[in-house]
Amino acid sequence: MRIRTIAICAFCLVLPVGCGKDVKLYEVTGTATYSGKPIRNLLVNFSDESGVKGGGLTDSEGRLTLLHVSGRQGIEAGTYRVWVSVPNAPKENSEGKKLAKAKVDRELASLFQKYGSATQTPKTVEIKDKQEIQIVFD
Repeated sequence: MRIRTIAICAFCLVLPVGCGKDVKLYEVTGTATYSGKPIRNLLVNFSDESGVKGGGLTDSEGRLTLLHVSGRQGIEAGTYRVWVSVPNAPKENSEGKKLAKAKVDRELASLFQKYGSATQTPKTVEIKDKQEIQIVFD
């Protein structure tokens, strides 16, 4: 749980600060799968032409809740390119981070090859309102 909290905080800190509180955000939850299996403990990022707008860290069952770049829960309405990345592990656990990344790289190499970049991902999702989404990476 500590790593999950740190990863979410790191996600919010490294992203550019989003628009102010006037932005209408919609609560979005969902599940991410790859080849029919849940994607575990990865960041699922949502970007548009202006950059990263938000994302969520998947749990052990592939479930996620989107957070806006401002740190608030939700995301603006729009069409987004969806891509995955490995969350940052705590600095004091750099050896564990290397081992975790190596395991992810072996098991999900083709996922990262196709969906590991905001500019290359073919996956898009449209957000219109509060909703539950299923993100299927094939």
